[in-house]
Amino acid sequence: MKRNKLLARQGVSGFRFAFPVILENIFTVFIGLVFSSILGKISLSSLAAAGTGNQVISCVTAFFCIVSTGASIMVALNTGKGDRKKTSEIVEHAVFLTPIVSVSVTILLLIVSAPLMRLLMPGADEAFFREGLSYFRVVALSLPGLMADNTFLSVLRSAGESRVPLVCTVIMNVVQLIAAYVFVSVLGLQLVGAGLAYVVCRYVGMLALGYAIFKHHRAFQISLSGILKPNFALIKQIFSVGAPNVIDGIAVQGGYILINSMLIGLGKNDSSIYNVLQTLISFSGICQPIVSVSVTTLTGHKIGAGDIKAARSTFRRILAIGLTATVVLSAVLIAFPSFFTGLFTDDPFIHAESARLIALTLLFAIPAVAVNASEPGVRVGGMSKHVAVTCTLCVWLIRVPLTWLFSYKFTLGVPGVFYANTIACYARAVFATLMIHSKSWGRKIA
Repeated sequence: MKRNKLLARQGVSGFRFAFPVILENIFTVFIGLVFSSILGKISLSSLAAAGTGNQVISCVTAFFCIVSTGASIMVALNTGKGDRKKTSEIVEHAVFLTPIVSVSVTILLLIVSAPLMRLLMPGADEAFFREGLSYFRVVALSLPGLMADNTFLSVLRSAGESRVPLVCTVIMNVVQLIAAYVFVSVLGLQLVGAGLAYVVCRYVGMLALGYAIFKHHRAFQISLSGILKPNFALIKQIFSVGAPNVIDGIAVQGGYILINSMLIGLGKNDSSIYNVLQTLISFSGICQPIVSVSVTTLTGHKIGAGDIKAARSTFRRILAIGLTATVVLSAVLIAFPSFFTGLFTDDPFIHAESARLIALTLLFAIPAVAVNASEPGVRVGGMSKHVAVTCTLCVWLIRVPLTWLFSYKFTLGVPGVFYANTIACYARAVFATLMIHSKSWGRKIA
């Protein structure tokens, strides 16, 4: 009992950790909405064209999560155990692996960019295709910066450090907004300018977070010599912990890509309406990344300290807060539909239809926040393989077939996409919550 109390004190208090995370995500969502507003006013199809490229980047990032997720879970658990030496070694290997994987993936993407985008934009006219291809090629150049940002942010938060990520994220977002204004509004580079804004902000973030990683001394301390001395047994362990997340991450993002292609097949209008609503979900779903980070870190620290009962209680509290906040924010969207949808399009039809369908954001946001709490909870509890299986089955046996059935066979269009996604997310959340309350959860830690 004394050992558990001592180890618990080595973690961080829930509020002290979560408050900077909340501020960070509020700021990120606000800047993201402003950026999307700039993007949506470039052309009728700009949000849809950018959406296709962003889905590919998200899928690639999901693959790279084998490093960031594996490292972050191991950092959270070893921080909870109070093993500073092992935590430092894990961070050093995450820093070592990041540039190797990210640069290789970037080169491959640039080589196959044209045929890949043609495959993912069926029926798109030449102007629409060129718009999407140009944006994708520019954004692909930001991948090494994006992957480094994700890895550095993950390990810092998992170690209980949330203030530094807040500062670095603010810097990144401000740089992105300034760059977007210069490239899009001043230089008139349109969608290519929006892509360049991502390139600039992600590399600035990489430099800021890299500096923070080397300066951190509380939960871990890394050195250049440690980074350049890889331990292949530890690399294998990081990959082993992160691999199941790659499977369900690619399953989810692969499903998103296929569904995005289905939307493009429905026409520019439906694709644009869907992307406007998806942008608004970043507002109503602001708690999704907050609960994900909080569950991984705070629950992971409890598990690392050996207190499974407290870990479950922490998960339930985070989920309850996330659900409450999501309902409140969704209600704000529904109360002022024309105001919010008008921020992202000048087209009267897309504006009106997006406003009419805005209640769909609440339909989806509730199970989405539950998934973002429960699945990270399952992973940090040592049951990542279970998430990989259930997530893959829910996406490909429920979401993808139902999207085709509702949108094409029943001709529901955009609402059909949301109905299918909502059903699949509820299934994922139920399965994950049951796992967290099983006897095996939290018994095997890295």
